[in-house]
Amino acid sequence: KNMKRISISITGVLRDITSKLITLNNKYNEREFEGELPDLDLVKHLEFDSEEDLINFMYVECPLQLFGYSNELEEGSFYNLNEFYKKFRDEYEIVLVSEEIEKSKPATLVFLAKHGSLIDRIEFYPLNKSDKVWDKTDIFVTSEELILNKKPSDKTSIKFKNKYNKDIKSDFTIKSIKNLSKLIDENK
Repeated sequence: KNMKRISISITGVLRDITSKLITLNNKYNEREFEGELPDLDLVKHLEFDSEEDLINFMYVECPLQLFGYSNELEEGSFYNLNEFYKKFRDEYEIVLVSEEIEKSKPATLVFLAKHGSLIDRIEFYPLNKSDKVWDKTDIFVTSEELILNKKPSDKTSIKFKNKYNKDIKSDFTIKSIKNLSKLIDENK
C-alpha cells in the first residue's frame, strides 16, 4: 500500500537551537547577547565574523552541546509527537528531517534519544538543501522559510508558526505540535 508521507522538521518544530546557540556563544565567545533575536541573521546579531565562522562554531566546535542538548521547542513536544505517531503510523509514513553535517548528525540522534522519539525514519540533508525533501514527501511540517517557499503546487505545507515566519505563506499553520493530529484528521 502506497502511504502518503508526512515530513516533520526537527529544528524549528521540535528543537530550539536558537536559544542554545545564544547561550553557547555567550559562554565560549564571551558575548553578552540577551533577549530574543529580532530576525534570523545570526552572523550579525551574535557577532560572528562570517557565515563560515558561524558554521564552524555550530558544526565543528560544539555540535553535541548545540544539537544534542538543545531544549524542546515547547514543553511536551515529544509526548505529542509520539501520540501523533501512534495514531497515524498505519495511515501515513512519518519521517523526521533535518539539515545536518558532520557531527551534528550523531548529536541530533542524541537529542531524539534524550527526548524519547518513537519515529522510525530520520533523514539528514546537507545545509540549505532540505527543500529537496519535497521530492519525496506529500505533507511537510516546518518553520523554515526556504522549505515553505519552495512548495510544489501538488503538495501540502503546514507552517509551524514562530515570530520569524509569520509573513510566509503556507497551506495550514499550527502553533504547537499538539495541533497537528486534529489538522490531519480534518483534512484527510
